[in-house]
Amino acid sequence: MENNSVLKPGHKIRPDLDHNKVTELARELYGLDVAEVKELNSYDDKNFWIRVVHSNTSNLEEVSSDGYVLKVLNSLDSKYTDAVEAQNEMILLVHDSGVPTPRPLKNKSNQYLSVVELQASGADFKSKYIVRVFEYYPGQILYGAPYTTKLMYDIGKMAGQIDNVCKDFRPSVYETYKRIWSLTEVPKLDQFLDYVTDPVKRKLAEDVIQTFKEQVVPVYNTLQRGVIHGDLNEQNILIRKCEGKEDFQLSAILDFGDSTTSYYVFEVGILLAYMMLEANITSAFETAAHALAGYLSVFDLHQGDLSVLRESVAGRLAQSLVMGNYSVAQDPDNSDYLLITADKTWTVLQLLWTTPKSDLYRQFENVLQQYNLSMKLDMLKT
Repeated sequence: MENNSVLKPGHKIRPDLDHNKVTELARELYGLDVAEVKELNSYDDKNFWIRVVHSNTSNLEEVSSDGYVLKVLNSLDSKYTDAVEAQNEMILLVHDSGVPTPRPLKNKSNQYLSVVELQASGADFKSKYIVRVFEYYPGQILYGAPYTTKLMYDIGKMAGQIDNVCKDFRPSVYETYKRIWSLTEVPKLDQFLDYVTDPVKRKLAEDVIQTFKEQVVPVYNTLQRGVIHGDLNEQNILIRKCEGKEDFQLSAILDFGDSTTSYYVFEVGILLAYMMLEANITSAFETAAHALAGYLSVFDLHQGDLSVLRESVAGRLAQSLVMGNYSVAQDPDNSDYLLITADKTWTVLQLLWTTPKSDLYRQFENVLQQYNLSMKLDMLKT
């Protein structure tokens, strides 16, 4: 059956709105008087930090001095209100379990989302978009911060905690709802390869996609499955300075927009892919291994899951690169954000893909043993 929730080439889905419209939406939908607006980074959506000076609704009795985030979802995802409602439910579940993540606020209609009509970016028509307002957590995103083994371990551990908390959370909509960023959609990247014009890079992406089709897809029925966050990248992980120290500590997990029912090894593959990107090239695998150790300390992956971990990491890197090229073609004004790590991503993907799998896993195993953990794979016994 055709999955209509997955992006297809040529679709313009990003909303177009200015600060005045943001102020208007906050007032009309949430009863919030806004004094200041700043746009935040986003891929397909529009995110704005807002400073609120007064609330005209009982849903927000005390205004936070830290401000809030008003998020306007892209027009494709906005068609699936039941999936967004499931995201909200997941966020509240994760938050209430003790994992720090910003909660959505209820609007004037006592709902966690609103649907409005807005102009589509770069188009001459209007579309429907979902609007939500979230708590704002002060801090900085992981991108650009110095990595430490403890920080990597703690990030991996929090990823495992999220998956543990959501083990019994099975919304029916998540069984069929997928986005182009779901790792199950890697085989569909073929549709977007024309946007990778460099022949060497395109060949690398093609090899990864083909291997994913041949080695990962056929073993889906053997992999552990459940609800995952689905996008634990350096832009969605918030950190803060440790008190009295120069080191950073994990502060919060952001953006559950790619959450769905999938495979737990994909959660780890996505996380490790992004942790490799911000590490020094010479220590990319070791850095990722500390995040893997954190995850395995609280969530047990089976041998079958771990056997396709390399392909999962590579699949996410290829996905990021191919879709990054495509998105720049659709929205050139957002190219600085969309291609922020592209050059290094190609380098890391090439390194990952040319390193023998057994060598990569032995590097992972050496780090895991520092935590009295093991991948328990037969290839590591020889």
